[in-house]
Amino acid sequence: MCSPVDEKESLFQYRLVTVTQLAPNRGLEAFLTCCKILDARHVDFEAIIIGEGPDRQKLQETANRYRLNHRVRFSGARRMEEIIEIMGRADLFVLPCPELVRTITNPRPWRCWRPWPWGFR
Repeated sequence: MCSPVDEKESLFQYRLVTVTQLAPNRGLEAFLTCCKILDARHVDFEAIIIGEGPDRQKLQETANRYRLNHRVRFSGARRMEEIIEIMGRADLFVLPCPELVRTITNPRPWRCWRPWPWGFR
């Protein structure tokens, strides 16, 4: 199974982090598919999914089916201070959005942008 996030530094070259409710229509299936592609291309990365929700078991099974259990970690719900700290160590913050799949035929990715209360680093 996928392990929780620990406090030690990553052994991977890249750290991807996403924070969302693990629920339908959040784009996490697409995110896991992207992780599968990165793994197939031998990109040295880890993905940390922060959040809880009704799809957690399904998403963990998908990660295991894709053989990503060494790359994808489900950390569960975290306090805001912990999220900020984890994001500070991330190389890339990922905000999966199912609408992006449609941008090829309808180029309006701004529909997926969400304000981030802490700004950008």
